[in-house]
Amino acid sequence: MRKAILTICGAVLLAASLAGCCMKHEWAEATCTEPKKCVKCGETEGVANGHKWKAATCTTPKTCETCGKTEGEALGHKWVDRTLEKPKTCSVCGATEGKPIAFKEVVFPIFDANNYKSILFLPETIVCTDVDRAVMDIYDYSQKQVKQINLNPAGREPRSFDYEVCLPTVTKYDGLIITTDVDEEKNCTISFYDQRGEELATVKKKIAIPDGAWLEDRAPAEKRYLRFYANTDSWLSSVKPRLVIDCETWTEIPVEDCPPVPWFSNNDFAAVSDIVYCDKYCMAWSLDWKKMYYVHPKYYSIKAEYDDLSSFNRAGFAMVSKDGVSYDIIDTDLNVVAEGIMKGTFGRVSYHGENIFCLPENKKLHFYSIE
Repeated sequence: MRKAILTICGAVLLAASLAGCCMKHEWAEATCTEPKKCVKCGETEGVANGHKWKAATCTTPKTCETCGKTEGEALGHKWVDRTLEKPKTCSVCGATEGKPIAFKEVVFPIFDANNYKSILFLPETIVCTDVDRAVMDIYDYSQKQVKQINLNPAGREPRSFDYEVCLPTVTKYDGLIITTDVDEEKNCTISFYDQRGEELATVKKKIAIPDGAWLEDRAPAEKRYLRFYANTDSWLSSVKPRLVIDCETWTEIPVEDCPPVPWFSNNDFAAVSDIVYCDKYCMAWSLDWKKMYYVHPKYYSIKAEYDDLSSFNRAGFAMVSKDGVSYDIIDTDLNVVAEGIMKGTFGRVSYHGENIFCLPENKKLHFYSIE
């Protein structure tokens, strides 16, 4: 009897133990982070597989090829600046962005028959000034005349610089044309036009300038305040402008309210000029006017020296020459992006608005677009 009871108890205990585990496991395969595991009882076997990492690329972080988990950040592209042959290109993965630099000569027959002193390219029109005839001709890019403005309506004898067109050098005011006129009584008239020659505003002011002097404009302080000096004034910053115009409100402001211009010594350079589309440098001329420099915009330390150079255009390019014969294209880091782009006996290179540069050769103007 006792043996029977023990047999029954053993059977009960065995049944109880069998109830706590699977008669047959149903295994889930191991993953990157978990080992092989029974979905019924949770028993595990072996170890997790671990991640199979794929190294980070320019555009994706370090990534597991199995489960897609990421770690860290993408490396980012290592860009090489564009050239005439290639667009901006990543040196690691070869991705490209934008287009190669476009350089070409553009022909404007309207300049062959006219001797314009000032030629300015605006987004929609080309503004040409003939100071001898005291007129400003405005053309569209098909070279059809849009308007002619008489800069001397009173019919006075023109004097040098009295009818100069001040370049619309403020980036936010592209298309703004400003003309100045000073009569015999030294009354100054400053007129504002849109790029198609429609008058927007006029400021009239009697100017205290010496007899025989003319009025010169300077690049706007803080790219907003257009300053006028007598040509006899020193370039030193201690000299105050004769007149200051706010290009945003088209009104005169007190000379004292004009932001100060950077300092430089007249013993260092013959002249210094601001660059509209590049805050890294100013342009400077040697005392004998034979060399040109890019200089620091505040301290005027020399950053680069050339025989000839231009301002930087909207696209961030300038034309320079170390010998006055062969011309290169540089970017705002002073890297040469196109070497020996032109060769010949040219005059001084100049920037004429938008992306157009001009080089005179044999009394003929050659225009080049860089963008």
